[in-house]
Amino acid sequence: MKTSNYGLRRFICGIWKIILPFKKYLFWIFIGIITGLSYTIILPLCLQSIIDKGIKNNDINLIIHVISGLGIFFIVYTIAYLFESYMTSILTARSLDNLRWRMMNHVYFLPVSYYQQNNSTSILARFSNDISAIENVIIRALFDFLYHSSSIICCMILLFFVQWRLALVVLLLSPLMIIIPEKISQKATKASYMYKTNQEDLLNRIQEHINGQPIIRLFGLRKFMIDMYESTNQTVIKTGIKSHYLSLLVALATNTGSDFILLLVVALGSILTINGFMTVGAFIAFSAYLFRISGSTSSLSNIFPILYQGIGSMQRIDEFLQNELRPVKHSEQSAFPKFIEKIYLKDVSFSYDGKKPQVKNVNIEIEKGTLTAFIGTSGAGKSTISKLLMGFLFPGKGKILLDNFDIAETSIDLIRSRIGAVLQDTFLFNTSIKENIRYGRLDASDEEIQEAARDAEIHDWIMTLPKTYDTKVGESGSKLSGGQRQRIAIARALVRKPEILILDEAFSALDPATELSVNETIKKLARQMTIIAITHNLASVSDFNQIFVMAEGKILEQGAHQQLLSQKGFYYQLWQKQTGLFFKKDTQEFEITTERLSKIPLLSAIKKKDLEQIKEQLTTESFEQGREILYQGDPGKRFYFIAKGKVEIEKTISDGKVLHLGVKEIGDYFGEVSLIRNCPITASVRAIDNTICLTLSRDHFQRFLDRHPDLEKRINDFAKNYNSGS
Repeated sequence: MKTSNYGLRRFICGIWKIILPFKKYLFWIFIGIITGLSYTIILPLCLQSIIDKGIKNNDINLIIHVISGLGIFFIVYTIAYLFESYMTSILTARSLDNLRWRMMNHVYFLPVSYYQQNNSTSILARFSNDISAIENVIIRALFDFLYHSSSIICCMILLFFVQWRLALVVLLLSPLMIIIPEKISQKATKASYMYKTNQEDLLNRIQEHINGQPIIRLFGLRKFMIDMYESTNQTVIKTGIKSHYLSLLVALATNTGSDFILLLVVALGSILTINGFMTVGAFIAFSAYLFRISGSTSSLSNIFPILYQGIGSMQRIDEFLQNELRPVKHSEQSAFPKFIEKIYLKDVSFSYDGKKPQVKNVNIEIEKGTLTAFIGTSGAGKSTISKLLMGFLFPGKGKILLDNFDIAETSIDLIRSRIGAVLQDTFLFNTSIKENIRYGRLDASDEEIQEAARDAEIHDWIMTLPKTYDTKVGESGSKLSGGQRQRIAIARALVRKPEILILDEAFSALDPATELSVNETIKKLARQMTIIAITHNLASVSDFNQIFVMAEGKILEQGAHQQLLSQKGFYYQLWQKQTGLFFKKDTQEFEITTERLSKIPLLSAIKKKDLEQIKEQLTTESFEQGREILYQGDPGKRFYFIAKGKVEIEKTISDGKVLHLGVKEIGDYFGEVSLIRNCPITASVRAIDNTICLTLSRDHFQRFLDRHPDLEKRINDFAKNYNSGS
């Protein structure tokens, strides 16, 4: 939307639409405005009558009657003004409540893609800063604008009634109060919009500073982050100065024009009165109307800055409300099947940007009560499939059917009432553990909540807390660890007792022992529900009924575990990479076989008995989600083999640009060169999920080589080959 197209007229129309539903309050406000205008119009005429008739003719009775009438009218006007102010307060509160409701309702029906493209601060700014600006307009400017504009028009008409010659002069000069301010107001509108947008950017920056405090302090980023804040803040200051200055300049231009007209007319009026073309009473009445016009113009000049600040906010709210919503379908509960027997994806394709498809021509069938998994490397399209099944996204091509019901043509609320889900990015509400679980099904009893918590392996821990299930979890679950948040999310999904349970990397934050236990519980529930798991951990789904192997948005292979292994395709390769890893419950550590170690090129030349010695030197290290494991440029000291989780590799090049080099998952490794060469790390590695690695230090490896000099030559040959290939 272009800011130049959003002027004062469109803004007033927008405000009018907000307040129009509350006609009862508007009626009484208009009564108050009309009463005030009537008093404004009558007062100068009464003064003219008192001077030209009462004083000139010594008519005391006329003077008493006129003043008494004005006194009564003044009391009526005062009462009407007080009542109008009260009605304006109610109207403002009710109309803003209605606007917030429209915006909040909009939040629930925006497509999920909107939230992926816009951060929460941007939306929150509409509900806070922009709503406040609109409130300021209604309570302090809108009806005053209407009153003073009407006052100017009425007084201008009466000027012709009192002395048409002077009135004509005022009319001819009045464009001075309109043309110049209008030119400035266009710039003021653009400046106000930019100021509001830059304020939003500053809020985003502040939120980033607050949420990132642990990382900022840990890595000494305080000065760097403050410099970034100051840069954004300076932009806000500059646009704020420009916005406020232009708004005030509109007022100044209006006042200057009206003052010039006032001085000129008073001079001409004095000459006309002296020469007998006007009575003294008419001159005073004309001057009173002119001063009223000047006063109203001055009031408008104070109102304009408020209006132009509100224009930018109204435009941003309109832009938010004009975002396209997903059409809401209303299906009868009775028409929907009591039990969902099959799920079909028929020739389904989807693209986030309309160009590169994340899902391509997927055709699958999932039967009731089965365990189904989607596996593949990062970016294969697995999570997009889960979002399509949950109705967060809709196919650009093809259909998703629950039995014979197309989810695109069925009430999404009805569909979701049958679905439970645990997402990788766990969100908890700022309330108690009990209420967070109960949000899965609002009518769940305390006993059902505890049963779900037991299934999620979190009940025993909850009972150790002083307030047990009434313990507050903090904002977004900030008082809990990632694993505790994820287990509560699992309990929330289980208490729902859904027909379809979708697990999108649902165990990524769990420790291995808890993951094994929860996974066994989930599998037992397959008798009661259809379970669909999205994962990159093949061992957790090896006994599922069917596995769909995805790559680049396509289904490459499908079948049960043994069937897929026999095909020796992509699934077989993934299995070979991940096999040979075992979690030992007694030691709470991972162990790797010598056969798996021998598949690592650097170690392939070492005999099995010697690999046993290296295996004994491996240690288990855990890294929380978001933690940097390696920093580019630091000296390399360790080799890492991923046993659980996944990591992201990034490299900063000379111009400061960060290159995303890829993701490594279970069975992948990195840092092997550090075992044989003392050199800087060439890329940074960060944990995407809670990650566990088996690690080997260069010191241990070198001591091993010192005990086996016959291996040193073969290892050095590998190093030379590595150098020539790099």
